[in-house]
Amino acid sequence: MHPSPDTRRGAVLPLLLCLLLPACSARGGERAPEPPLRPHQDMPGDPPHPPALPAPMALPSAPGEAGVRAFATEFMDARQRGNEGLARNFLSAAASEVYAPGGLSLTGGAEGRSFSRWELASVEPAQDGAWKVQVRVFYPGGSQGDVVFTETLVIGPGLDTSDTERTWIVREASEE
Repeated sequence: MHPSPDTRRGAVLPLLLCLLLPACSARGGERAPEPPLRPHQDMPGDPPHPPALPAPMALPSAPGEAGVRAFATEFMDARQRGNEGLARNFLSAAASEVYAPGGLSLTGGAEGRSFSRWELASVEPAQDGAWKVQVRVFYPGGSQGDVVFTETLVIGPGLDTSDTERTWIVREASEE
């Protein structure tokens, strides 16, 4: 036996009322009162604390040789992609000076060309928790083959250019 249309309508009506009733109640359209303003708030809805300054970009920070390799890889990849802004996030103030105009090339080589590839040549522990990382950088050389430079990076804990303490930062850089 099938339920009659009247029986189905009778079951649907209470269900609709349950769903619609809270929205139609006297309080449904009312807003909760705003909490009182705190002394440093200008308007309701302003955050209770001043907004934080943008956090420094998260850079690889795993400990040990694996962390240094990950950090160096991210740094070199940013350079190869030509992303100077990102690459500068990996530098201390001293290393930033080395990559200034007239110094080592951060993202473009001779005649503004970017390097075609790079490879980690060695990663060795140094002093003060730092690591000495040698990187071979390959620039296209046309019929003469690639031009290869070796950069030595000293990577360790230290301050970046905004004086933020980092687990890893390029402290020094030189080219051989």
